[in-house]
Amino acid sequence: MDSSLDESMIAVAGTHCDVWVLVHLSNVPVIKAFHVTASGVDAVPVISNCGNFQYSYGSPGSMKVSPDRKRLVVCSFMGGVELCNFDPATGVASNARGLSNNDADTTNKPVTTYFSYQACFSPDNTKLYVNTSNTVYYGYILQFDLNDTTLQTTSIVNMDASVSQTDVQLAPDGKIYFFHHDFSTDADVAIDCIENPNLPTPACNYKPYAIGLYPGSVVYMGLHNMYVKPLRGTVTYVGHPDTGICAPGMDSIALYAPAGYNHYIWSTGSTAPVLYASNTATFILRSDNSCDVRYDTFSVKKVNDVFSLGPDSVYCTQSVVLSVPVQNAQYLWQDGSTASSYKVYTSGTYSVVVSELGCVHADTVQIGINDVQQALGDDTTLCSNDRAIQLTLNANVPAGGQVMWNTGSVIPTITAGAGTYWVTVTDGACVGTDTISIYAQNCNCKATVPDAFTPNGDGKNDVLHTLFENGCPVSEYVMRIYNRWGNMVFYSNDLNNGWDGTYHGVPADAGTYMYELQFILGTNKGNTLHKKGDVVLVR
Repeated sequence: MDSSLDESMIAVAGTHCDVWVLVHLSNVPVIKAFHVTASGVDAVPVISNCGNFQYSYGSPGSMKVSPDRKRLVVCSFMGGVELCNFDPATGVASNARGLSNNDADTTNKPVTTYFSYQACFSPDNTKLYVNTSNTVYYGYILQFDLNDTTLQTTSIVNMDASVSQTDVQLAPDGKIYFFHHDFSTDADVAIDCIENPNLPTPACNYKPYAIGLYPGSVVYMGLHNMYVKPLRGTVTYVGHPDTGICAPGMDSIALYAPAGYNHYIWSTGSTAPVLYASNTATFILRSDNSCDVRYDTFSVKKVNDVFSLGPDSVYCTQSVVLSVPVQNAQYLWQDGSTASSYKVYTSGTYSVVVSELGCVHADTVQIGINDVQQALGDDTTLCSNDRAIQLTLNANVPAGGQVMWNTGSVIPTITAGAGTYWVTVTDGACVGTDTISIYAQNCNCKATVPDAFTPNGDGKNDVLHTLFENGCPVSEYVMRIYNRWGNMVFYSNDLNNGWDGTYHGVPADAGTYMYELQFILGTNKGNTLHKKGDVVLVR
């Protein structure tokens, strides 16, 4: 840079951990923006031909940027005030607009083009304060309403002929402070304050002599410059998949910090780029450089999934279930199935691989299936109907097995009649046995209802019963009797409970009645019979 040409300079934070140093040239309306990053200062500036006035010798001014970094104000001690747009991403200044009014009425309205040395934005970016002066008044403080796109809405905050508020600065407390020079004594006497700079006048509350100075203090044209801190870059959060410490055989696992960062701090307090984890826990790593921050989360679990399917075995059953005593893992059996258990039906070799968080364990077992379990069925009652009954009984005999029935037969299948049968099947060390009892009964016995009965109390034929053959199995018996008008006069579901010829406790009239029977003969539920007929009640 040619310092002889540069009259005003300001630093502005960029958008990603960078800073722009803005310089307004003194002889042309040009702003140069030098980009400052962690790599240094870019010697080639961004040049903006912005504005209409240029500084002349002896007429320095200042530049200020708004808190949101979107506006730039340029002041000239002899030339006025201009407001520009600013892009903190590119460093470009544009769209300059003058705030000068060139009003000759210096008594009631100041001329902002005459001596405008300093300006400052309100914290909320809606107001612009300019301290200026003319040939009559030294101390003018103007407030511009930036919500007015014409920039014509101004108000006077303070007007004083003997006081000059030259330098102005927005402080961290949100207030704006002015240097206060008393021309009557030619002394720096105080610092003035605008306590509520976001509000319009007079609510902005201009307060002169807010901070007193020791006698002899010199502040002339110099309040402290604000420290410009680069904006922090991106903050990245990375969650890593759960990681296993595979035991036995592994005592710890290395967790690696990402490359490209200058500083590391683990949740354990370690600052090394590698952390060796040896227990079940969650570890958080903060990595940062001069700009970006990254947080990594590592969940570590100590895994001990060593297991066994058991010894090679022979089972005397139809099937056996192999179970893996490891929960919440991934399972892969020899046939590609993925359940935690496997049902074996045939002899053979079976294996499974168990995986959890990168830890892998496997086991293989030889299984023999010698199914000698016998199931001859439940005890059975069959209808003989005066004929010999026959039931086929089948033994479960594996290849190479031996069978023995209580009848002496050594073949798998026999034909059985009534009686009790048992079978024993042997195959090596496996023995299976079962027993069944077979009963015969007459399922077609006859049911008879008398044609007439005489309920006269002589003890002979006084009660109407259904008569069955001796030994005939009867179940679900129901008898109903109706009079000639169709009214039911008797009901019973007890084979031994017959009709005594009464209706509601009163002897029924002599005459003809209709009966209806329903019952099951034998144990076969399908052999349900219905019978109807007439009976004569005689008195």
